Amino acid sequence: MTPPENPEKNNNDSFDDAENLNMSQNESQNESQNESQNESQNESQNESRNESQNEVVIRASGLGFSYDGSEPVLKDINLEIRKGEYVILTGKNGSGKSTFALCLNALLKPSAGKLEVFGLDTASSKNLSRLRKTVCIVFQNPYMQFVGDTVEEDVAFGPENLALPRDEIVRRVDEAIGFVGLSGLRLQDPATLSGGEAQCAAIAGVLAMNPDCIVFDEVTSMLDAESAGRIRHIIDRLHKDGRTIIFISHDPAEILRADRVIVFDKGTVSFSGTPADYIENGAGALPEMTKLLIMFREHGCPVDICGPVNAEDVFRMIRPYLRSWEICNHDWSEKSAIMTDLKNLQSWLIWKICNHDWSEKSAIMTDLKIMRNLKTIQKSEKSWQKNKTDTALSRKKLKRRWPDNGSDE
Repeated sequence: MTPPENPEKNNNDSFDDAENLNMSQNESQNESQNESQNESQNESQNESRNESQNEVVIRASGLGFSYDGSEPVLKDINLEIRKGEYVILTGKNGSGKSTFALCLNALLKPSAGKLEVFGLDTASSKNLSRLRKTVCIVFQNPYMQFVGDTVEEDVAFGPENLALPRDEIVRRVDEAIGFVGLSGLRLQDPATLSGGEAQCAAIAGVLAMNPDCIVFDEVTSMLDAESAGRIRHIIDRLHKDGRTIIFISHDPAEILRADRVIVFDKGTVSFSGTPADYIENGAGALPEMTKLLIMFREHGCPVDICGPVNAEDVFRMIRPYLRSWEICNHDWSEKSAIMTDLKNLQSWLIWKICNHDWSEKSAIMTDLKIMRNLKTIQKSEKSWQKNKTDTALSRKKLKRRWPDNGSDE
């Protein structure tokens, strides 16, 4: 006979099960609440980031400027620059690019119209100190900007004039010098630095001010290719950190690195748009590699004309189409072309290449098949010419051996 079950034990077990069930339900509810909260936070962060990126930080309305009442250098400038944008200012010498840059931090005051920078009117004297902390300029000749006996002293000059605490000044100087890679030269006289090192020191002096917008006025025009690449890398890092970058340059290759291109012409803005729009509209000078890509696109190659400006990257892009393009542009009327049937076959191959849908994934395989056919044609041409030569030699031998016999017999 089995003993009776303990009712208290059963009750305890049921209570435990109920408690475990409630705990699991609470955990699942907490997890779902946390997930929903995280999603809402991420959405709000993304929305705020998009809103900040769309924020207009520089707005020129009918801006005009003239030196000492002479002919206006800037005439009715109307443009907007948004937060975090990388903008290229380009145009001919004397078109007003550098003058516009000097107006941004109130080194020059407008003669007409209005210029607002981060909500501050540049014509108001009370905004000068805030403007010059918000927008800083790196000039073409870095040696003109140095005021300290060492790199460290020169970089500290700006923060010291802001009357910052000593610890904050030291922190900013260390970070700025480290950012541009001059930690080993911090005690060196900036006048003895090379061109690239001097430009890095000038950028460090600007970074120590912690500006929201940095203007680079022809900073790579006096540098060799390696030093210019180093400066561009620093500028790209600053842009990724969210700073607004305004880069003034005559180099057409710079336009492909920007979010937007603004072209100045005789004191006015003649174009404002993306690099793709700049290229399509022919708004100004183009990089040589871009011209090459445009030429290949006109001959049927689906290349990105706003793509790389490096020669190796361009070659890698167009390599699948090089042979086909060469065949299409070959002069098949040369005397080296062989029999009529082979000429017709060559013409058919050219027509097939020219009318090929280059958007298909099989384009490269088609090229290879066509090239195999052409190689077969070339082999046929060589063998035909060889047979023709052998036949002519045989006829000459027959004439020598039997001179009385007719050549046609």
